[in-house]
Amino acid sequence: MKLIYLFSLVFVLFHSNYLFSQTPAPGSNILRPELDKYVGSWICTNGVDEIVIQLKKVNYLFQNSQYAEDIIMGCHKYVKNGILVENYLPEFPFIGQSKKGSIFIYIEPLAPNINKLTGTLVDSLKHKKQELNIEYRVNNKIEVLVWNLTSPGDLLLPPAESGITLPSDLIFRRL
Repeated sequence: MKLIYLFSLVFVLFHSNYLFSQTPAPGSNILRPELDKYVGSWICTNGVDEIVIQLKKVNYLFQNSQYAEDIIMGCHKYVKNGILVENYLPEFPFIGQSKKGSIFIYIEPLAPNINKLTGTLVDSLKHKKQELNIEYRVNNKIEVLVWNLTSPGDLLLPPAESGITLPSDLIFRRL
């Protein structure tokens, strides 16, 4: 009983920012051309470790709220010590409304910042979704994405495992 109560409390607190935001009117469509800078292939390498992400803008229909909004969806590939750990890239051409891919990113509704996005990343080895924050920067005319991956907490439901498979702090450059 305590576990159910704790799970409910964490769920409400985690999603409370949506309760206070103004939901767009049913049938509205929010277009976000400012997300175009995220679209494309990005890479982060460290020796024989490599992470590749592919991102695209999708006009996503939020069925519960009955409105559409541009978001970023994508897929990733992770190679550690020269060994393939995860590869969602073959799914990339098919992601959209009915196929989510491994990356789902949106603009925060309460404090929108087009250079900082929040979302989730599927961690198939840990059987859960990780919280993903991406910041777009331009350093000496070179576009980079600063990636921060965190575990949503220690409240796990079986078969989820604690921890994170991918590195938590990375800098990606365009491929």
